[in-house]
Amino acid sequence: MTPDDPRHGRRSGYLAGCRNTCCSEPNRRWTKQWRLQAARNGGRTTVPTEPIRQHVLQLQSSMSLSAIGKACGMNSSQMVRLVRGDHPRMWADTARRLLAVRPDMQVGGAYVSAVGSRRRVQALVAVGYGLERIEPYLSGYGRTNLRMLANGDRGWITSDVAQRIKAAYEELSMRQPAAPTRQHQAGITKSRNRARALGWVSPLAWDDDTIDDPNARPVGVITAAWDPAGCDDARIERRINGDRTIRLHRGESVEVVRRMLADGHTQNEIRRLTGLKPERYMAEIRAARQTEEAAA
Repeated sequence: MTPDDPRHGRRSGYLAGCRNTCCSEPNRRWTKQWRLQAARNGGRTTVPTEPIRQHVLQLQSSMSLSAIGKACGMNSSQMVRLVRGDHPRMWADTARRLLAVRPDMQVGGAYVSAVGSRRRVQALVAVGYGLERIEPYLSGYGRTNLRMLANGDRGWITSDVAQRIKAAYEELSMRQPAAPTRQHQAGITKSRNRARALGWVSPLAWDDDTIDDPNARPVGVITAAWDPAGCDDARIERRINGDRTIRLHRGESVEVVRRMLADGHTQNEIRRLTGLKPERYMAEIRAARQTEEAAA
């Protein structure tokens, strides 16, 4: 090795032939660490990757890869290679850190599944707390974001926001909203009616241990946002075909939008052909889809 070789001062320099202290000391430290790891694991420093990979795949239902990596000290590229199965074995210490990661761990700044947070917000609305009452507990997480979260338009949120929503839920879920004026009482009634129409359930329908589990189901029956059996099919088809003289009740309007979306029409096309505003009915259509998924 030449004196200006960049490997000086590392174990790679020792392997390249340098026996000076600058390289022999890093090699000594590496050897000592290797022997310690081998002693901890019965003579092996690595373990099979597949069981760890399966654990990470299960964690992904509630945590992003970046969040899992932050929790155990690995970067995103290492996590991607692990999930892909690029290497049959991995360091035992790394495997131990990964197995210690649990779905309910809070990792600052990382993204986590929005499932539990969405259910908590929906449950608070079902009690009677409007989004304007929940917003002050979330320190800057605006009402628009909160509305999109409740409607299912947010698949991932930061763990910090999830933690604040959880704290608000724990404080408000078992307490009826105050109604000092008629305006407040009207807001409570409106929130409860909206939750009932969208099939959102109260906190009593959720178990605190399973509310974050995507496979968990609430206790009780989830009602659909509207009853297709109560709609007049002839009126719906005439409105779909462009007859704007046909008067529809809200359930029939929802059914018109749902059918046209299913047929591949865009919201702009529905607006132009029927005169309806699809955005008014999207929350109910999404709620019906969630009901169907829950029933399945």
